[in-house]
Amino acid sequence: MKTSFILDTSAILSGILAKPFKGNIWITKEILSEIKQFELNMLVDAYIEAGMLNIGHPSTNSIRKVINAAVKLGETSALSKADVSILALGIDLFLQGENVIILTNDYSIQNVALELGIKYKSIGKQKISRKIIWLHYCQDCGYSARIIVNSCPKCGSKNIKRTVSKYYKTT
Repeated sequence: MKTSFILDTSAILSGILAKPFKGNIWITKEILSEIKQFELNMLVDAYIEAGMLNIGHPSTNSIRKVINAAVKLGETSALSKADVSILALGIDLFLQGENVIILTNDYSIQNVALELGIKYKSIGKQKISRKIIWLHYCQDCGYSARIIVNSCPKCGSKNIKRTVSKYYKTT
């Protein structure tokens, strides 16, 4: 089985591209857009031109699966479009029969990957040790829900925090 490594922005910023890989290396166009903010696009472009780095385009169906898992875990506010894209690409590559490993220091990506059954590795940082379901709550009126986007739907406050609702140990 072929191994595919999917990199998020934190992995690229850590210098992981300088290390040898035994397998295919993937990013998405959303990750490429984030990288341009850090002026690493020349390095990344060189890897793409040399055929050492692939750009994947996740399917709409896999994006929906990631969003559904993020909603279930209360992670929607913590995931960027780029985060969703690499998780969805992981699903697509897995469905094509590849052994997929997402390289990330982002705990929210790791949490959703765990829920989806996608392997992940942390770079230079400890990986999560449990799956967490988050609950968002309004500090002004006490309203709580898995998802509160920008403001409380009950009182309109923007004073929203999140707390652990449940957690499950990983194996």
